[in-house]
Amino acid sequence: MHRIDIRCECNLAAQAFSPPHCDDCESRYPVKIIDISLGGAKLVFNTLPFNNDYFTLKLEDFPNIEIVAYVKFKKENQAIVVFYYDSVENAQKIIEIVRKHYEHKNHNYCPYCGQTHASGSLFCPHTQLSLNIYDPAYLNDHVCRTLLKRISWRLHNVDCDKAWSILSSLDKQLLSVQPTTAQLEIVGTSPAMLNLFSQIRKVAATDLPVLILGESGTGKELASKAIFERSDRKSKPFIVINCAAIPETLLEAELFGYERGAFTGAHTTRHGKFEHADEGTILLDEVGDLPQSLQAKLLRFLEEGTIERLGSNTPRQLDIRILAATNQDLESKVHNGTFRLDLYHRLSAFTITLPALRDRGADKTILAKFFLNKFSQKYNSGRPMVFSSTAIGAINDYAWPGNIREMINKIRKAVVIADSHTISTEDLGLHTSQPTSLGAQNEGRKKKIDKATLLETLDACSWNKSLAAKRLCISRPTLYKLTREYGLL
Repeated sequence: MHRIDIRCECNLAAQAFSPPHCDDCESRYPVKIIDISLGGAKLVFNTLPFNNDYFTLKLEDFPNIEIVAYVKFKKENQAIVVFYYDSVENAQKIIEIVRKHYEHKNHNYCPYCGQTHASGSLFCPHTQLSLNIYDPAYLNDHVCRTLLKRISWRLHNVDCDKAWSILSSLDKQLLSVQPTTAQLEIVGTSPAMLNLFSQIRKVAATDLPVLILGESGTGKELASKAIFERSDRKSKPFIVINCAAIPETLLEAELFGYERGAFTGAHTTRHGKFEHADEGTILLDEVGDLPQSLQAKLLRFLEEGTIERLGSNTPRQLDIRILAATNQDLESKVHNGTFRLDLYHRLSAFTITLPALRDRGADKTILAKFFLNKFSQKYNSGRPMVFSSTAIGAINDYAWPGNIREMINKIRKAVVIADSHTISTEDLGLHTSQPTSLGAQNEGRKKKIDKATLLETLDACSWNKSLAAKRLCISRPTLYKLTREYGLL
């Protein structure tokens, strides 16, 4: 019988205790893990009172890992246990342990079927499972390929009533709940992203305000949606307000609404965004651009939960969770007096910082392959496309000053213009002579900017002209002049 997981010998100290996730348990039993895989482990021990029961396994050298385990087989001082994962992060940590201990003198040996294969084989021909455990995409691909087998292991002792309950629940989810953008596109295995996933999971269950920081294009709105989708408010409204996109003269009425006759043209009473978001969540995007006059009203809402429409003195009680996002340094704005210190403290009750794409290591390849698959399905009739080896190298070497947004634009364009199923560096616009840092890109840019470069920069900045002008090292008037000249307005 073929295995579905790569197993490796190890010598890891751990503690076993019950019930699962009990922090104050008095009874803890030292054990040694001598064999480990994604699916479970082999333990040796002096005392282990669990028989066909669940318990928690905590690794001493990895204090952040707590795995729920089930005793599948036990004899004398040894036991075979199966792992149960309540988070993706734990599975990712276990696979890192496996990678660290996995060694074979015979590199042609297959860890799944036990046979030898031709040198350089990427997959086992019998199980079709990947042999490259060091591939950053290995875990996600491997779990997808072995999902049915893993489910069958978990259901071996389920009675008929429970089986129908599970099937009904699964069908309801498949029929009614499609994966959201946030669930699909926030991916990665870098330490920074694993920490981000952990923070999102922890804060989502609370009603704390969350301040999301990060460079333009790093996915701050996706992170906010991920928090919302994992919260108790996920069936209620989620409203995004771009504080920089609405003129200051209209922003108060847009946020808080107005009464009839509050100003010239106010012929009817209108509810603002806050009232529409009652019992739900609001994301204040680019909160650093919020005018000071409205900062005081937002602070009052955070402290008292009330708003007043323009033209009214009647406070209205609302129940809204506030998320805020910015690519600005709010602490500097506090020091120079353009952002209220008390509001900053309120918003930063819990702060999440999104890493720049250039700092995410192997995540660049994972994201690139994800977007390539997404856009090839949309623009290439679903026919699979791949990156050339030089394109993969260029993706890893490039600094991605526009972060994920820039990557999306380049890959989408490459899928459309590519002449074959293989995406090249030329298709991506990542030539070997292209600078790999923002400073290098700006160096010596005195000659006139061509239309293609201007359009690509505007796309990477989501047509934020101030940001595009900074990227191109030109003034805003010069950028407007070029957009008019090239007919891009």
